[in-house]
Amino acid sequence: MRRLSTESVSGLFLSVAMVDGSVIFYGSVEPTDYLINMPHVKLNIQENGKVVWLANFNLDSYTEIKWHISEPLPSTTATLIRKYGSSIEKEVVKIDVRDNLATIKSSLSPLETIQLIF
Repeated sequence: MRRLSTESVSGLFLSVAMVDGSVIFYGSVEPTDYLINMPHVKLNIQENGKVVWLANFNLDSYTEIKWHISEPLPSTTATLIRKYGSSIEKEVVKIDVRDNLATIKSSLSPLETIQLIF
């Protein structure tokens, strides 16, 4: 079997291979981070996993953040940074992790972007 290419689409790795002159497709599911019940909120994780951004592109606000994690977090506490007008607010937040579900008891306002630093 000769692998021709591999592409990633939302954590699903699809590969194309050639076997005896026929092209076949096969795939595997990789663990993926995602937010729960937070539509239109973008989760962006820096490659080393120590910085995370959450951007709310919605007019809804959220009282807590629920995040399915694909691998263990670097720490169960993080510095949360948010901007209010021309000032920056920093606070240390505790992250409750149970069965790959991280819960952060912090709000996310409409059209707000926050940063978590581990």
